[in-house]
Amino acid sequence: MTIEPLRRLRERHSRDFACVVDVDGKVDSADAAALRLLGLKPGARLSDHVAAGSEQKLQRLLREGSDEACEVAFVVDGAVVTACVYADKDGGAVGVFGHVPPPAMTSALEQVQETLTELAALNREIARQKAQI
Repeated sequence: MTIEPLRRLRERHSRDFACVVDVDGKVDSADAAALRLLGLKPGARLSDHVAAGSEQKLQRLLREGSDEACEVAFVVDGAVVTACVYADKDGGAVGVFGHVPPPAMTSALEQVQETLTELAALNREIARQKAQI
């Protein structure tokens, strides 16, 4: 296999993305994965692509940058996609880099969360019943 087909395969299957935005969150440039995974393209505003409740987190990330992953929920084709995002400020530009977990991992995490929620509800019910006895 030559380098070019390998590069195309990597771009198509990569879960990592990168884009450059201005301090207001307007996308200046974006790689193929940012477009494919999050629908980000030059001229778009990041704030138009984040899910409700993630706006302040995104603003803080763009304002301060971050070497540590910050979970940001994006809306892509009507579905919420959570990405681990980093930001690197460079003058008036901000490099935004991230990773979108595979759907199977996201599904497993959602199942764990549902189970923990059910366990908490059962624990509250047991405490309530003990108090009645």
